[in-house]
Amino acid sequence: MSAKPSSRPLLLALVLLALAVPPASAFETITFPSSDGLEITADRYLLDDDPQRPCIVLFHQSRWSRGEYRETAPRLNKLGFNCLAIDQRSGNTINGVVNETAQRAADAGLGTEWLDAIPDMESAIAWAREHHPQAPVIGWGSSYSSSLIIKLAGEQDDLVDGILSFSPGEYFSPSNLIRTAAPGVKVPVFVTSARSEQNRWREIFNAIESPDKVSFIPGSAGNHGSRSLWSQFSDSDSYWTAVEEFLVRWMDDNSFPVIPLEVSATRLPSGVIDQLTLSFPAKSGKSYRIEGSRNLQDWEALESGIHGNGAHVERSFTAGGAAWFLRVSEE
Repeated sequence: MSAKPSSRPLLLALVLLALAVPPASAFETITFPSSDGLEITADRYLLDDDPQRPCIVLFHQSRWSRGEYRETAPRLNKLGFNCLAIDQRSGNTINGVVNETAQRAADAGLGTEWLDAIPDMESAIAWAREHHPQAPVIGWGSSYSSSLIIKLAGEQDDLVDGILSFSPGEYFSPSNLIRTAAPGVKVPVFVTSARSEQNRWREIFNAIESPDKVSFIPGSAGNHGSRSLWSQFSDSDSYWTAVEEFLVRWMDDNSFPVIPLEVSATRLPSGVIDQLTLSFPAKSGKSYRIEGSRNLQDWEALESGIHGNGAHVERSFTAGGAAWFLRVSEE
């Protein structure tokens, strides 16, 4: 399935006062077999049963697990993507999440080096294709897996419909393994890393023949792999802005917002909501408008001319009643 460009209007994000603090995205831990029979553990972050909703398959970095995406996958859900975060057989533990696939591989005497994870990655993508047959499937890698997703996509036509690669490099033998496969990549590609790592992947990126490829180098030091998106890092917003701009290619006009909102509320002792605080990513060079409504028909401008600088914008408003809606849009 080919990638679907977006022609959607840039509007979005209604917030119902009664739901001012949205719940975190839920996930289900599942297992399925790799091509050699090894059982793979994965976390499935499923939004709904929309058959055309795109699915991102998330692969972790060295010595880690599917726990790398416990913060990232819910945010991707908010952007409208289903996610599948797997344990590859090469890994260990991160964020308190043990790599169960790696444990099984070790117990069975199977290889657990980086290249040994290839069957797990292929099987996870095949599982996503089987369970989302009408949807684009996007491969997302971190460190060694970010290199392997480029290799696999370059060698197998139609394996995935897009790639996000965080800190790829020639980590293998032979030393041109990834660069040799890269010309076969024809789908949209996004590559990023820590600022100091760009020389590790520049030749790989240049070898990719896709007409739709994007790279992002942070102005700050940045971080290695997909952890660059973790909120604990002060420059994570810049990475998220670049990621969201790339993912717009698969955003459907009617299924999810372009502008994701983080919402919190303060309450009076009686429990009544007193104030709402909104936070949203504001792209550099863009201007934003916040409006409020009590009936979803008549909208009042609360603030306009909010200039983006690549970081999150935060605004607080006194609650406008028991039923009150807010929206954010680009001007």
